[in-house]
Amino acid sequence: MNQILRDAFSNWQEGEGIFDKIMEIAVMPWSEDTTVTSLILDMEYFGNRSGSKFCSPIVKNFLNSDGEVSDSARDMLARIIIAKYKTPWSRLWMTNEVTYSPVNNYDMQETRNLMKNTSEGELSTEDESHTGTDTLQHGKTETTTHGKTIEELDSKYGFNTQDEPKPSDLSNVTEGGTTAVADTGSDVNTKNLADTSLVNKNRAGAEEEQEVTHRVGNIGVTTNQKLISEERNLWLWNFFDHVFKDIDSELTLSIFDPCRA
Repeated sequence: MNQILRDAFSNWQEGEGIFDKIMEIAVMPWSEDTTVTSLILDMEYFGNRSGSKFCSPIVKNFLNSDGEVSDSARDMLARIIIAKYKTPWSRLWMTNEVTYSPVNNYDMQETRNLMKNTSEGELSTEDESHTGTDTLQHGKTETTTHGKTIEELDSKYGFNTQDEPKPSDLSNVTEGGTTAVADTGSDVNTKNLADTSLVNKNRAGAEEEQEVTHRVGNIGVTTNQKLISEERNLWLWNFFDHVFKDIDSELTLSIFDPCRA
């Protein structure tokens, strides 16, 4: 006799279903949503959807003597499900966060990065020379002539003599001479200077320009009414219904016991 799934997971109402193990082992795409807990998902899955379905062969192989799935068996089943479905579930979950206009079927943004390389070079040589001869000459001759003659007559008279004086001595002083000062010379100052400077200037760089083109709208291949209808159908699809279907493919058969539903 086939065993139904909720009997194999007998403690699913106490938080020991399959989703508590899945979310314990790995971070699932809905983990940050506080409104979605493992208990809520197990209650929906086992109590409302798949609890009355018959166990799949892999679940039967994990049943213990009591006809239940042990904790270690639940761990292994959860890892199998994670390995197969975590990536596609993550991709599908991301589509819930995409923002768009439902009546626009064309939205394109093109970005072009334009690079411009610049290279500038400048080489210059400056040569400056100073050549010259400075000559300074001095020439000077100074002559001084001095000439002086003094004659003094020294006369002596006799005591109580009224006669003409009789010169007793004659003094003749002559002063003369020539002073010559010569100042001659030649100073030569020669300057020969050469200045050379080399200037090398190089500049290289890149200039970047960005061009962004954004086109959005309805290109006319689909009417707005059709787009709105497709938008409604999209939101009628439920993410967790898809998750439950994937888990069914691992834990259950496609049939269920109507008497124990």
